[in-house]
Amino acid sequence: LSRHIESQRELADRMTAGTAQFDADRNLSFFNRPFAVMAQLDPEWLGEKPEFDRVIERMRDNQRLPEVRDFPVWKSERRAWFTSPEEVIEEEWMLPGGDHIRVVAQPLPDGGLRLILEDRTEQLRLASARDTSLRVRSATFDNLFEAISVFASDGRLYLWNRRFRDVWELEEERLSEHPRVDELIPAMARKLVNPTA
Repeated sequence: LSRHIESQRELADRMTAGTAQFDADRNLSFFNRPFAVMAQLDPEWLGEKPEFDRVIERMRDNQRLPEVRDFPVWKSERRAWFTSPEEVIEEEWMLPGGDHIRVVAQPLPDGGLRLILEDRTEQLRLASARDTSLRVRSATFDNLFEAISVFASDGRLYLWNRRFRDVWELEEERLSEHPRVDELIPAMARKLVNPTA
């Protein structure tokens, strides 16, 4: 049993998600290194099996919880996770430093609670940067005098500007379906002097 527990701990330490488990008395019974890192808690202190409230309070001291107006009420709502009828509770925490943590809480049949923390900060930064890049590119394309369209390697329309839509008298809804070039040509042909060409 101890070898099994140790192998589980080694596996949990290799994961990127932080995991902590509390027993029915609400004392910490298990945690992995990523949890200690994400919560910015000393592993030795966690090894003393602190109570759930103490862990939450220490995370708050380290600014690893979202800022809330009424912390005692917020903490009480999280304590209710132990007895929640829901199988899984999910929350997104925006931390004061700008980090974004996805929290999954699972009440256990023995009255305990399993917490999983996933750092989503980099994913959200990349998504935001990508969205900004797409908006800038679209705005740049729309300000060009020329009609521009870009087709992907599979032949589907990938990008276009307003001038392209207007010159060929195409509907935005149709373009947003990203039609293949062979599907788009008949609609464009009606604007040519010789449509059969």
